[in-house]
Amino acid sequence: MSIQKPNNQMKKIILIITLFSTELIILSCNFQKSETEKRKTEEWRKRSVDSFMRNQQAVELAKQDSIKETAIFPYNQKIIENPKSDKAYYDRGQYYSGIEDYKAAILDFTQAIKLNPKFALAYLERGVSKFKLEDYYGAIQDYDKLIAIDAKAPGVYYFRGICKAELKDHDGAINDLTKEIDLGYELPYKDQVYYNRGIAKYNFGDKKGACLDWSKAGELGSKDAYDRISRYCK
Repeated sequence: MSIQKPNNQMKKIILIITLFSTELIILSCNFQKSETEKRKTEEWRKRSVDSFMRNQQAVELAKQDSIKETAIFPYNQKIIENPKSDKAYYDRGQYYSGIEDYKAAILDFTQAIKLNPKFALAYLERGVSKFKLEDYYGAIQDYDKLIAIDAKAPGVYYFRGICKAELKDHDGAINDLTKEIDLGYELPYKDQVYYNRGIAKYNFGDKKGACLDWSKAGELGSKDAYDRISRYCK
């Protein structure tokens, strides 16, 4: 039994992170912040929402063949106007990721990182794009770099964990998925963290631990988890 491949639910999860990762990182973390930090967070949240809406609108427009070629123009124009803007490349990378052109997205996230080597979200986004292309080693390298910048970044241990599971490093997958759980973030894919850790535990020979994780995943909303329990936990 292998780790869960990206199904429709997983694609939605990845899309949330790919297009809205800044918003998730801000809203999903239960950090204790000073008033100044809270104000900065709110300003960042508003900017991220605006950015998300613009990118989402562009992605929807790009799905219409009649204007597919023009949807990219605003992103190109921003880069022309400011070729040293890491955010301009990052935004276009988000757009490419949204239309599932992951190779183009990787190129733009890479350029954003060249311009700003500490751009944590660009590493996360590039890792997600590599994951979608099944470049698990490359994705892990990006997640490692992100962890070096921010060891508590939401989602990074989850994605690194499922990459490790795809590479049959089940022990490493269990450790990473456990770290994601221990961070305590209320992320929208928390059921998938337990679900995939259960698969990793099962493949590692820990049937009891796997069944406990699937039970927790089911409580959190995973329908697939109950199917696993009926098949493997009798």
